Amino acid sequence: MGSYGGYPNSVILDSKGNVYGTASGGGASGNGVVFKIDTSGNETVLYSFTGGTDGSIPAWVVLARDSAGNLYGTTAFGGASGNGVVFRIDTSGNETVLQQLHGRHRWQHPLRRSRSWPERQPLRDNRVRRANKRRRRVRNQTIEALQRGEPTVY
Repeated sequence: MGSYGGYPNSVILDSKGNVYGTASGGGASGNGVVFKIDTSGNETVLYSFTGGTDGSIPAWVVLARDSAGNLYGTTAFGGASGNGVVFRIDTSGNETVLQQLHGRHRWQHPLRRSRSWPERQPLRDNRVRRANKRRRRVRNQTIEALQRGEPTVY
């Protein structure tokens, strides 16, 4: 992985064609990076997470960019409570933690709440039912497209 990071996540483009993104591994301490790739293909690490109060592992992050060029995102771990942070990286590469995530908010994953197993089971069953319904719908649409002779993307 190295200092440039590894396991890249989604990326965004600016108006000049530069690519910005996150990598959930690598960096100076192995806790992920925010990077930029310019139009010539040169990669620059804008910020390397330390795994402390600045956050760790910017996994599953879609960065947002404001008109001033600041980048915004979240980390999955790190911060004061270990549950991640909301961060801003300015154009100079300085990180500012905007919010410490404490893990007791309604947007947290339902299975991480302090519930007993019988209370969690219905949540899991509903997710499985919805996922299976989506799979059946996609399968049926694919079969219908093949029957019509249309190309199918997998």
